[in-house]
Amino acid sequence: MKYSIIVVAYNIEAFIGDCLESCIFPGRGDYEVIVVYNASTDGTLDAIRRVTVRHPHLFTVIENKENLGLGEGRNQGMRAAAGDYYIFVDGDDLLTPDALPVIASHIGRETPDILMINFSRLYMDGRKEPNRFTKWLEQGARNSVPERRHLLQNFGVAWNKVYARSFVMQGNLNFPTCYYEDIVWNAECIMRAASIYVIPDVLVLYRQRPGSILRSTDIRHFDAIRQHRRIAEILSREADLAVNYARELRNYSRKQMFATLHNGGRVPAGSEGRFLLEIVRTLAIYDRLMDPPKRSLRERVASLGSFPLYRAYRFVDVQVTKIRKFYRRNKENLAHGLLARYRGRTPTRSE
Repeated sequence: MKYSIIVVAYNIEAFIGDCLESCIFPGRGDYEVIVVYNASTDGTLDAIRRVTVRHPHLFTVIENKENLGLGEGRNQGMRAAAGDYYIFVDGDDLLTPDALPVIASHIGRETPDILMINFSRLYMDGRKEPNRFTKWLEQGARNSVPERRHLLQNFGVAWNKVYARSFVMQGNLNFPTCYYEDIVWNAECIMRAASIYVIPDVLVLYRQRPGSILRSTDIRHFDAIRQHRRIAEILSREADLAVNYARELRNYSRKQMFATLHNGGRVPAGSEGRFLLEIVRTLAIYDRLMDPPKRSLRERVASLGSFPLYRAYRFVDVQVTKIRKFYRRNKENLAHGLLARYRGRTPTRSE
């Protein structure tokens, strides 16, 4: 068995059927599909059975009696897998019809620890939006530290990569059991892999839908900070990784943690000040690993733990940034306009 496609499903009855259908590649005998059912409260299990009953030799279904979460569901899938490579698919996403053939062709030639693939966002109205990081996914190996640093800035998820079982087992890698489970997994895999190969082919359709954790207000968004802190703690224990990646991962964590606070009202009202303090404490762990960078004004304001003050600062910062961008785009026209006004008002020598 060459490939194990692992799908975790929880409360996605409207999408899981299409997802599993997209994991069927007629004529191929080199793969299996493992579905981990996480005790949904809707009709997800019935939707799974409608597809899997028609392909009993292809699908293995693990039925949990309680929701163990996406991370532990993936861990279960890996423990049950027989393949040499793992492919993770979220239960509301889709593989493209050529996904497995394209993956197999590159794995067969390059045999990397990780094959990084591309995706498009799929909206509920059928509209597709390209990955804005596609420009970084020019085909080829990414085996130097500078190249890996660049990959860390790409979309940090598990499902845009294919993983060699031997690499995962040797590194004793697994997913955490809290939310934002991809953060540490993604960073560790990119830093530790002996070989990574990148292709620009769009092989996953990443569904954008209401009701996901990323679009909700929930105290569980604090898990994002906990995961970024775990990255900093890993670097604290491994000096060689810290030398190569601490500065880039600090920048990445800083950006992502603040974005969790900024985007969509995710953090519950009244908890924002504590969220800011946790961000600052996590960045302080990074700072002990290098010559401390000068803390930005944003971080100094955040360290006060006052969300009203931070919100006022951010409003001013956003407006100043808009003005700067407007000036950069229009500085030549502005200069010509000011010069024309000056000439129009200044008497000539003949006067």
